[in-house]
Amino acid sequence: MDFWGDDRGQSIQVGAILLFAFLIIAMATYQAQVVPSSNTAVEFEHTQQVEREFIDLRSSVLTAARTGNPQSTVLTLGMRYPQRTFFVNPPPAAGAVSTSSDRTLRIENASVSGGGNVEAFWNTRSLSFNTQSIRYVPRYNGYDNPPELMYENSMVVAEFDQAVLARAGQTVVENDELSLTLIDGNLSETGVGSRSIDTQVLSQNTRSVNVESTGGPIVLILPTTVDGAEKRATLAQEWEREIETDANVTALDNESAIRIELTDTDVSLRLAQIGVGTDTAQTDEAGGYITVVGDTTVAPGEKFTVEVRDRFNNPVSDAEVTPDSGLSPTRTGENGRVTFSLDEPSGNSETVELSVNDGNETWETVNVTVSQSAGGGDGGAGSGSVSNYSEGSTNDTFSSANGRWVGITCTDQLLLSDGQPASRPNGNKLQGDVIRLSASLNDSTGESYTMDIKLARASDGSWNKKKVVIYDGNGNNVNAELTVAAAARIYESGETDILELSTYKDPDTGSGSFSDYIKRIRALDDDSPVDWQTSRMTGRVDVALECDPPPSSGVSTVDGTTPSGESSALQFDIQVPSGTTETVTDIKITTPGNRNSDVQSANKLKRGSGKEVVLTVSDTSGVNQSGDLNTKVKLDGTKYALDTDATFSDGAVLSVDMGDIDGGKTQWTYDLVDSQSKADVVVTFYFQDGTQFKAYLKVTNVSS
Repeated sequence: MDFWGDDRGQSIQVGAILLFAFLIIAMATYQAQVVPSSNTAVEFEHTQQVEREFIDLRSSVLTAARTGNPQSTVLTLGMRYPQRTFFVNPPPAAGAVSTSSDRTLRIENASVSGGGNVEAFWNTRSLSFNTQSIRYVPRYNGYDNPPELMYENSMVVAEFDQAVLARAGQTVVENDELSLTLIDGNLSETGVGSRSIDTQVLSQNTRSVNVESTGGPIVLILPTTVDGAEKRATLAQEWEREIETDANVTALDNESAIRIELTDTDVSLRLAQIGVGTDTAQTDEAGGYITVVGDTTVAPGEKFTVEVRDRFNNPVSDAEVTPDSGLSPTRTGENGRVTFSLDEPSGNSETVELSVNDGNETWETVNVTVSQSAGGGDGGAGSGSVSNYSEGSTNDTFSSANGRWVGITCTDQLLLSDGQPASRPNGNKLQGDVIRLSASLNDSTGESYTMDIKLARASDGSWNKKKVVIYDGNGNNVNAELTVAAAARIYESGETDILELSTYKDPDTGSGSFSDYIKRIRALDDDSPVDWQTSRMTGRVDVALECDPPPSSGVSTVDGTTPSGESSALQFDIQVPSGTTETVTDIKITTPGNRNSDVQSANKLKRGSGKEVVLTVSDTSGVNQSGDLNTKVKLDGTKYALDTDATFSDGAVLSVDMGDIDGGKTQWTYDLVDSQSKADVVVTFYFQDGTQFKAYLKVTNVSS
């Protein structure tokens, strides 16, 4: 039997082999090209995630330094790749975070001022401090040259092979204030998963000290772990962009550091130390100093307070203070302070010596004199001594720092007047004719606010600075600009209430705002008497702390008495109840603009002819009489005494007519409202009996 060849199945077999070959090639191509590309995209997404987490770590460091509360941040060090059924992934990508070795941060051409033990302590040591950077290094399988992330000196930086970019800004230089947060510890973590990085508060930046130039500009040297001269030069450019004040920033050639040359010759300095990882230690009184809070001369039985500080100028709790004069050793509280009193000094006066540590160093001992002749007196607080506040002693002329005003019962008004500036040359942040007053207000409950009033007027009358900064006890701060008129009144013949919101240009509102801090200060004396402590004084200025006049009982506005449409005059009626007599002696107008800020563009009331203010009484019988004022009225809170007082009694109505707004160039549509929070314009009437009444106007339209 013959068998013939048969090739009927060969094409199918060849086709199957070819398809399988194509599949293998496709899978190999996918494995070689698509998988790495996809993994690189996943790695890039991880860099974005860890960058956000690293910025959170920065926030934790700065928040801990400011609040004193430890913080925690999670860093996702590495990553795992998506599962692939038929394809092979590389091993998970790990990452590492670690601290650097100690580097030296220093301030050059500068010394600490302020007298006493603060100055004595710092005169024996340089303004140099150890700090570290925190660096994150990724170890990806596909992403070539990913950035390493670094936190140092408050800034987060992404460092590439050939470049550096700032990822979060700096808090070291803010106007004329330096805030240095030092890092200490030993952190070293490597892995794929998440790690919790805890920040420990070793020293909270509660206190500041004044730093002055010793010749030439103050210079700040910030160490960096950025490698390479070109990249450090780029980093210097990043710092210069981030610093809002004038400063000259360069990279040093001979060391890994950034040099910041300040234009100010007088700055304040706050220091904090934060620990990460292991090998950290809380700062204590060892290596620190003791200082007196308030006056060093007190009356018998009057309390005197000392504060123990660490080597970073911050209060130390649970530090033992040893006094002599038969007083018992006592430990400091949470605020680093301890209070004593001596009822019966030996003779007319006795000096109490108080010490910390062994008291061998000058700055470890302070002396307080208990004297029969101390306490009270005029001008004590203003000249750097102590004064007792009383109803008959509510004002003082301030010309020196370190004064203390005790027992203050009114903080409704903080009035500044009769300013006599000091001349400061060009090159200072505050240059020209300068008045600067910094003082803290503290009550016995622990609530504390520091007001820093900075005024500088140029020779041509323009203002280089007219700012008020308020700090709370936690170091948070808010600020606002005084109006030109409010600042000028302090220098000229007038007075300005620093606690009156209408004296500021667009102060912010809401919880935690400048307006909120003003309200808190005004409410301080509602809880307990307040103590005033002056920390800085440039120039000379009269200061008064006054209560608001009490409201008059019964005086009210009369609804429906405002103009029905636009008007260039302010017109409305007020009425006194039956059986009551009031005499208007003074008026004041402010434009808070709570609902319509456009009213703040108006400056004055001025008529072409006739009286600017006319107060017409409805019934002229008996003691009633109309009043007037023939002087243009500024809308900036200036208080004006009437030329003729207006008296109304027994239910009489007083018709108010004041104008014209900006000489008639501006018209308002307005109506009466019942509270200041709704008001755009406030008219205050001061009565002869020491009371007052406020009329509130809401402006719905402004035209000019």
